[in-house]
Amino acid sequence: MKRQWIDETLKYLLILIIAAIIGAILILIKGEDPLKLAGEVFRYALGTRAGIASTLRWASPVILTGLGIAIAFRVGIGNIGVEGQLYVAALVTAILGYSLTSLAPLTLKIVAISGGMIAAALYALIPAFLLVKWRVNEILSTMMLNYVATWGTEYVVRAFFMESTAVVPRLIATREILPEARLGQLMPPYDLNTSLIIGVVLCVLFYLMYRYTRLGYMLNTLGGNKRFARYGGLNITALTFLVFALSGAVGGIGGSAEILGIHRKFINGFSAGIGWDGLLVSLIAKNNPLGIIPAGLFWGLLKNSGFIVERISSVNRWTIYVLQAVIVLLVTADLYVRPYLKRKATATKQREVL
Repeated sequence: MKRQWIDETLKYLLILIIAAIIGAILILIKGEDPLKLAGEVFRYALGTRAGIASTLRWASPVILTGLGIAIAFRVGIGNIGVEGQLYVAALVTAILGYSLTSLAPLTLKIVAISGGMIAAALYALIPAFLLVKWRVNEILSTMMLNYVATWGTEYVVRAFFMESTAVVPRLIATREILPEARLGQLMPPYDLNTSLIIGVVLCVLFYLMYRYTRLGYMLNTLGGNKRFARYGGLNITALTFLVFALSGAVGGIGGSAEILGIHRKFINGFSAGIGWDGLLVSLIAKNNPLGIIPAGLFWGLLKNSGFIVERISSVNRWTIYVLQAVIVLLVTADLYVRPYLKRKATATKQREVL
């Protein structure tokens, strides 16, 4: 176990070194000093109270969406529809957040988030039903349902919950939530809020669930070998619906937290791709709930660095996006190429024996 941990650590360090070299080349092309720029970026992102708050602010939603995606990926279900599911959750949370005027602050927060979770879980059950009933590929169906949710919530807001008659896309919004519904700030006056704590706690709870509970054993068995799980008497259909619901609900909290903690109303296009970012965080963490935490923090640092680098240099944030893509590509290559090479080597040895 210790040797495996050392190997994984060295592998990620190598990936970071490769990404850093590529980033340095891109920065040199722009005529900037990569070492000096890196030092300035880290000073702004991690050396000031505002920088730390911004880094953690961007880490908070992707920890939640990354965990939601990892829940599905661990059992071989390709739910890449968290981006759409969080939109559904966000709309329901916003409506509850401004309409339930008689509830106590804590109760209002719990009800608003729970309503969003239920809505996202129900929306996630659509591709689950299509998969179980007609064997519709869940990657395709969840991807298409992302667009249905994005444009569908915009239509619903326009038709029934519009704050004003404005037609500018950014102003397609609901009323503002009640002050009592807002999530508490961790580092006032900055946007970082208690959704970070929620995400970390959920990651720990799901790790413990997978490791020590009967349900976790069943889900691990399903993810390891679906045929063995079926022969072992597990109800594959019920577990599939459960995994989709859990994945959608947890990912949906990311949308609810953005409404209650950041935007304070549902605004068209509020997500900025946090569902897709969660997918990449899940890949970096190899679907490990505990790994989601450092992966999400690292992703938040990269996200914040992209904004900082534009403010202090001639390098634009797309350079950071390139680094993100390189890191994910290398991690994904290791995730899928290494098992392929092992299988190939095993098959070669078997042929030699025969």
